[in-house]
Amino acid sequence: MLTEQLEQYAYLYSYAAVVVEEIEPTTERRISCIRTEVDEAKREVLEASRICRQWNNMSGSGISLRAFRDLPSLLRCLSCRPVSLGVFRFVRVVFHTKRVDFELNMDTMKPYCIVVNELAEVNEYLRPALLAFITELLASSVEGMEDLSQLEYKRMLVGLLVHLLSCGHVLPVINTMHRLFLRNRVDVSIVRHFVTEVRDMFFDFIL
Repeated sequence: MLTEQLEQYAYLYSYAAVVVEEIEPTTERRISCIRTEVDEAKREVLEASRICRQWNNMSGSGISLRAFRDLPSLLRCLSCRPVSLGVFRFVRVVFHTKRVDFELNMDTMKPYCIVVNELAEVNEYLRPALLAFITELLASSVEGMEDLSQLEYKRMLVGLLVHLLSCGHVLPVINTMHRLFLRNRVDVSIVRHFVTEVRDMFFDFIL
């Protein structure tokens, strides 16, 4: 996509997401239009888009080094809700397509986990979707991944669930893990790890 086209799409997306219009009900005439946040939202959409494209084009261990350099900029953009929704869709695709990279080097998964945790903090409306996304990954087996790598992979997913719980999404997370356990969708060791992590989190909070 050409740069000019990308900027136009970013503007339209930002305008639709952040502009507040007041309409007179009977005549449908626009009374007021607040568009002060459009330019800032557009800048953040373009910046997040640039970073996600770079991450998508990288593979191997190099992605973790580059990703950690880009993380502060991307995390700042996530406070803009249009950006957070788009980045969530990007991360969801990554977890399904880059599992080979994750198996070869689990460090390549860490930047994406940090992004998921930040999404849980800054956008409460995304939390149900994040829970469904993490649950889907946790309940599915990764074909071809070695047992030790798969165990570490699922422990990192448990970390995402625990962080989601710490953001206030308590009952949905606990009920989901309980349901997965009853249906034998997760190994007992994963459930035990989840319980231990939650216990340690609450102990740290109390102390």
